[in-house]
Amino acid sequence: GGGRLALLPVEPAQAELLAELLDRPAALIEAPVYQVAPLADPLTSDITPHDCYLFEKASYTQPPKTNRLICHHALEIPGAEPLLHDPQTPWEVYYVRREVDEYQKMARATQILAEPFTPHTYGATVPIGAGQAVLWQVDYQLDSEKVRRGWARLLANLGVGLATPLFTYRKAAADLGIPAFMGITRQPYMDEAAMVAYFSDPGYILNNLGEGVYGWMQRQDKREGAVVVSGSAGQSCFLTVFIESEVNRDPEQRATDVLPDPSLVPDLHLAINRPCLVYLNGRRIADLPEIAANPVKIEDTLLRRGVNRLFIHCPTCEPELRLNAWFKDKLGTFLSGLRYRLTLD
Repeated sequence: GGGRLALLPVEPAQAELLAELLDRPAALIEAPVYQVAPLADPLTSDITPHDCYLFEKASYTQPPKTNRLICHHALEIPGAEPLLHDPQTPWEVYYVRREVDEYQKMARATQILAEPFTPHTYGATVPIGAGQAVLWQVDYQLDSEKVRRGWARLLANLGVGLATPLFTYRKAAADLGIPAFMGITRQPYMDEAAMVAYFSDPGYILNNLGEGVYGWMQRQDKREGAVVVSGSAGQSCFLTVFIESEVNRDPEQRATDVLPDPSLVPDLHLAINRPCLVYLNGRRIADLPEIAANPVKIEDTLLRRGVNRLFIHCPTCEPELRLNAWFKDKLGTFLSGLRYRLTLD
């Protein structure tokens, strides 16, 4: 009758039912892939290739993050117009066979690109009478912002109205804190005092791969108002973030012809569920041996113009680490002009 029907991912056991619905032969092929690519079509408008895979760094995506399949079954339907296909990539070699040593990666990629390749179809439109069915094999159950974006855009291109608080939402106080830290937990064979000295060193930097003397640091993002370090119960934790300030907020660093302005000096507010030590630019600014019921105010946190580094050490304690940190000026206003960076090039 002219309507359009969007189908969630179909499995081989449903092939007979799908063929009956479409009034034509339909087959589902076991063809798991880590990446698909959108083809030019009004229904794939604004769906980017970036949203059609989960993680791409085969060598450098460290646990607990692991790359996951984005589609499990390909479509074989006569007369279907494809919307998604699998590009010719070496990802199966990288992710399944784990051939990720530097000497292997380029050789394997070159070899695979030279081989004959027939893409499979993972999304398609099929006419039904005056209307059409839209099949989209991307696993909607994956807990991924990318997958949600792809599905939302597909539905929007189909004319579905989407309710979103994007234009009306006002940020709560918890949303204005530091959005993420890089973190690592101490292994039993590591010297804790040496780790504190290493991470609190004023000259400490973290390269863009997140690697250091004590292993890989993992990104810890804020979710529902707090940064939660999974699996940190009973572990000693080390967290770091670089803070880039547009202006100088350290009176000791002011130019000789500039008058002191104490209102520029911010305070750090920290809500944390474990005892901790707090360092800024290599200087200890707080020792919090007890868990506070309310956020702790650490006064006069001197942020110089340019890159600063905040480091938090939480000695071994039972609860899973949960924290939120934010800066306010002397008038109680959230500080603007700050950029948070997890690594340095």
